[in-house]
Amino acid sequence: MLLNAVVRWGLSSHAASSLSTLTDHHLPGIRETHAHHDPRTALIGGWDSGDIRFPRHEDARKTPGLVRGTIPGAAPGLTPPVRGPPAPPRSAGQRGKGYSELTMPWHILDLLVTNFALLVAGAFALSLTFKPGRVAATTLAVRAALTVASSFILLSHSLPLAPGLMFDLRAVPIALATYWGGARMGLALSVPVIAYRLHLGGNGAVPAAINLVLVVLISSLLTRLASRHLRSPRERTLSTLAAFGIPNLLVFAAYSAAGRPFGEALSTYLSITLLDALGLVAAGIVINTRQRAMDRNAALEQMAFLDPLTGIPNRRQFDMDTGGAPLNGLYLLLLDIDHFKQVNDTYGHDRGDQVLQAVAQVMQASLRGSDRAYRFGGEEFVLLLHTATAEQALDIVHRLRRNVAATAGPKAGLPEVRLTFSGGLVPLVGQASIDEAIQDADQLLYQAKGNGRDQVRTQTLRSGRTKA
Repeated sequence: MLLNAVVRWGLSSHAASSLSTLTDHHLPGIRETHAHHDPRTALIGGWDSGDIRFPRHEDARKTPGLVRGTIPGAAPGLTPPVRGPPAPPRSAGQRGKGYSELTMPWHILDLLVTNFALLVAGAFALSLTFKPGRVAATTLAVRAALTVASSFILLSHSLPLAPGLMFDLRAVPIALATYWGGARMGLALSVPVIAYRLHLGGNGAVPAAINLVLVVLISSLLTRLASRHLRSPRERTLSTLAAFGIPNLLVFAAYSAAGRPFGEALSTYLSITLLDALGLVAAGIVINTRQRAMDRNAALEQMAFLDPLTGIPNRRQFDMDTGGAPLNGLYLLLLDIDHFKQVNDTYGHDRGDQVLQAVAQVMQASLRGSDRAYRFGGEEFVLLLHTATAEQALDIVHRLRRNVAATAGPKAGLPEVRLTFSGGLVPLVGQASIDEAIQDADQLLYQAKGNGRDQVRTQTLRSGRTKA
């Protein structure tokens, strides 16, 4: 039907020109209109001037009482005007929806472009729900609602093909839902769409319902095959066509039930299968483009806020975490690995990198979930400890010292080396700024270094362990 309309338009250009000349010079009262749907002009179009109509040749052959002839100056075989009863008035909601106007290519193109635009907009809205990590239940609910809404909107902008038969891209969002949610998700979301299509009725209602179920089942099967067997672009292209080509075979049954010829059903089948496949590709491009953009953003964020060697947050992340956060209940530990230059000189810089990685791993394993570790640069690290008292903070610090001394060397491939660190511990409460706290911790760190290393100095006295 879609292809036939374009062909008929091209072949009838000479006749349309002759008719324009005729209406301008011989029948000035006649105007072109598409304001009503008449049984003798349905699907094939016609011109109306109240009670005068110019039906196409198909009308003259099929409708009793129509006399064929010629009009001077018009194309050979053009049917002359035929008197008939006036057309019934149409409501505002009926205007622009007759089959006659849809035979014009620009009306077909308008509806197709509208469907594609709505599909792309729906795909973009869906892409906003795809984020890295585990998907929350609320996100799935929003994604499902957007899928159903997209199909409903597409269905409300259908292109009529014949009485009771229509085309739109409603199956594409359902196919996408099957790809990301599986067959159960696809079938669940197709139920309201099928119910609405059955409510609209027509010869194509039941085949359309079956079509949507088949789209879900075939898309689910192709999703499983894609990860194992469908690897080349050709195979993936054929699978996309199959996702709609097989279900769309029901077009022939719908056209047969409507009494439409086989040739028209074939051209419609090929057209809508291609359009469905193109719609799926377009929607997939929109969603995949956004996912790639999110992956790039995540990678850039990781590069900006994580230390590439140890994988723990860096100084920039530390500044963000402490920039506007309340500092009450926090202790800051600035630590430095002892004799790290000697490790580099003795075992090489590659082994030194492994030592840094091992110490970072031990720190991450030794800290609680509320504590954070950062690499400031070189062999220097900063820890933020969420604790209320200095004794609790020192307990965490000394546990960390024991774990580093016992396990960091073997983790770095140096079982014979006992790795230690020195540090300065200060409370953040009462500090004028985070920079001032870092300066105080740095002074305590150098005191620990000068006092023999392998110790932590703090501004709070703890009997038998460290001194301010």
